[in-house]
Formats: sequence, C-alpha cells, structure tokens
Amino acid sequence: MTTAPGVPIAQWLSEQGAHHDVVEWAAPHGDDWRAMWEACPRGDWLLGIAARRGVDPKRLVEAACACAELAFDQLPEGEDRPAEAVSAARAWIVGSDDAAARAEANARVDAAIEEAPDPAVAAAATAALAALGAIDDPSEAAMAAASAIHAAALDAVDCGLGSAVRYAQAETADRVRAHIPFDALPS
Repeated sequence: MTTAPGVPIAQWLSEQGAHHDVVEWAAPHGDDWRAMWEACPRGDWLLGIAARRGVDPKRLVEAACACAELAFDQLPEGEDRPAEAVSAARAWIVGSDDAAARAEANARVDAAIEEAPDPAVAAAATAALAALGAIDDPSEAAMAAASAIHAAALDAVDCGLGSAVRYAQAETADRVRAHIPFDALPS
C-alpha cells in the first residue's frame, strides 16, 4: 500500500487500524517515513508497518524469522520444533517450499506450544509459528517479534524485566531493519 504525499504517518497508521500506542508514538514524525523507520524502537511495530505497506513478502518473512530466533534462547535443550518452523519458512523464502513439510512444521510447533513447560517456552514457539504464518498472512509477522519480546520478558528475573523488554524491543527493531531497509518499503 502506498501513502499520499504529505499524509501524516499517524493518520495513515490510524486509518490502517494500527494500535493506539504506535499511532501516538509516530505522531511527532509527521510525514517523515524514513525518520520514523530509523527511530522506531520496536520490531513488532516495524513488522506491522511493513506488512501494512506491502513490503516484499520474502523480506517480511525473513525479518519475522530473525525476530523469532531471538526467542530460541528460552527453549529447553532438544526442543527443535520452533527452529524447524523457521527452517520451513526460510525454505519458502528461497523457493524450495514444500507445502506438506510446511504444514507438518506448523502442526509440530503448534504441539510445542501446547506442550510447553512454561510460558516463556510457549512464547518462543509462538514466535516461530508467527514467522511461518506470515507466509500466508503478512499481518502475522508482527506477532513473531511481539512473541520474542514476550518470551524474553517472561524469562527475565523481576529486577531485569524492564531492561529485558527494552533490549528485546530494540533487538527486534534492528533485526527488522537488517532485513527490510527503509528503501525496500514500497513508495
């Protein structure tokens, strides 16, 4: 989706159904998309914006995969189903998609969520599921970053919660920008 020249970002986001917090955060950026993109502190917001702007689906899925991988530190030894889901998504990216393998990876990571021993593990698996789901529904990409942030927060000790959330938010934003530079956004 393109924007009309001079349309404030906050107005466009509001019209696109973005959450109030991102709309409010974007307001001071006026219509300076590049400044907003470079300053955005959260990967989930960036992925939501990228999906709404119609960024190349392969870039979107790759950025979602990179964000999901941030949460893999929360997975117990031997829990490989989330990584398998990310691998299936990356196979789609490079054109070696096997729909049956992707469906199997989806079912396996769904089971990992159901069987998760704690909420941090469930959030990490949900991040991988969202990255895989972004293939068919680009709006799922933001959930990959949001779930990675959630996994980090759930795994953090109480005194470090704020720092962990800010770190995960900044890290997911950096990972999105690494895979979706501003110039990749459709005009």
